[in-house]
Amino acid sequence: MKLASKNRSDGSMRLRELVVFTVDLMSRCSSKGRKNVARHCCTSLGALGWFAKDDLLLVKKIADSLLHMMESLTCRSEVLHEGLIALVALCKDCMEICCISCKPDLLISLLDG
Repeated sequence: MKLASKNRSDGSMRLRELVVFTVDLMSRCSSKGRKNVARHCCTSLGALGWFAKDDLLLVKKIADSLLHMMESLTCRSEVLHEGLIALVALCKDCMEICCISCKPDLLISLLDG
């Protein structure tokens, strides 16, 4: 029983480290014009969010990071598209984060454009 609990804790800690690393990489790449890496980071964050769906704080961190990236002025359309797909998927999987503090107009305009 202790072993299973320890493995779950280690897995959760590794998942958090991956999220922090990916968020940092995404922010660095999107601001430096490396759109392909930033786009893949968005996709990766969506996948990490699916794995972390039982940890609402981590899912909210992922959603907030994606939203912040989409609101930034340096975001390219390809990166924006991947970020939006990942964010919508997170909201579908974890309805509890649908109350993230974002402007509904932003998401509507992103979906339309």
